[in-house]
Amino acid sequence: MTPKNNLEIQGNFLTHPFAELIAEITNARLSGSLRVEDKAKKGVVYFRGGRIVFAASNARSSRLFEMLIAKGKLSKGDLTAAPSSSNDFEFAEFLERNGFLAKAEVDQLFSQQITLIVVDILSWESGDWNFSPLARARDGLDFRINAIELLVDHSRSLQPA
Repeated sequence: MTPKNNLEIQGNFLTHPFAELIAEITNARLSGSLRVEDKAKKGVVYFRGGRIVFAASNARSSRLFEMLIAKGKLSKGDLTAAPSSSNDFEFAEFLERNGFLAKAEVDQLFSQQITLIVVDILSWESGDWNFSPLARARDGLDFRINAIELLVDHSRSLQPA
């Protein structure tokens, strides 16, 4: 790990894999953001007291509207009524306000989205990362993601060395 300054730490997945980073951040109960990048793929995972509370990615498959279409809960025609599906929070508010989904379903959808993003990043074989305790998730973003369960499932998918 190479310190960028006294607070930020950066490295790559070859020397410190993403699963190891999650385990270390969780164990140390750190708060902040872990930004990851591999060529055009980018993501950020936010931690609060060592818990994953939110994540975002530029992967189209992790967008709320894509997830709903894939589950058959929304059609592409339904998207035309939405003001914007590019901002997941505005889109979720629209869905809730117009009776497509209840608040509990929206929260569950965000938890599934975060899980999907973390699982996707766990599959990356290479990439660079930067952890900053200064960049934190805004108040109100606090979804319960079981990092230990994700890491166990990931370890079961690995091939023996």
